[in-house]
Amino acid sequence: SEALLFLLPQLQEALSIQCVTNEQNLGFVDSCNVGLTQCIKDGSDALLLNSDVLLAPGCLKELREVAYLDPMIGFANPRSNNATICSLPLRWADEKITFSEAYKRFIELSKPLSRFHFIPTGVGFCLFIKNHILRDFGVLDQVYSPGYNEENDFIFRANRCGYRVALANKAFAFHELSSSFTTEKRLELDARNRATLVRRYPEYDELIQR
Repeated sequence: SEALLFLLPQLQEALSIQCVTNEQNLGFVDSCNVGLTQCIKDGSDALLLNSDVLLAPGCLKELREVAYLDPMIGFANPRSNNATICSLPLRWADEKITFSEAYKRFIELSKPLSRFHFIPTGVGFCLFIKNHILRDFGVLDQVYSPGYNEENDFIFRANRCGYRVALANKAFAFHELSSSFTTEKRLELDARNRATLVRRYPEYDELIQR
């Protein structure tokens, strides 16, 4: 946060930026909802972005353009080295790979791919959300706090009204190994929240496996 505050004056010369600092750690879900609520008020699109993600050149521009190719696209995800169904190839997470090497591989592997394709859900590490989706469906459900599966719940809420997630095959975001929670805590939260997700959306498992 200190680094962000230091750079804020420079960033504000190029962009309209507001830095909001919570007095205490609210967890991922509640912190995101602070920003998402502001996006609803401002009429702005949103980008959920983990602190351990580095965007490749043109990533955000491509995400936004892909999201607006069709009115029924509600969300857009980039490709990544470490983001489950967004990974290209499927899994690099066990490799200690640099951003430069990952991006180089991505450029080659993405060449034959179409600009985007649809996926059943998105990954919250770097998720573009159109403003009207926020207006119509609200924000992340706090039942998933402090984190895990909140984006799946939100996306499936919109899925049931026909809105889709586009995987932007020409956009890339580098993602470090997950460090927000310990492995034990991560598994605990994932299991608890996944049970809630599947109870609400029994179609989830079949769509993901397909």
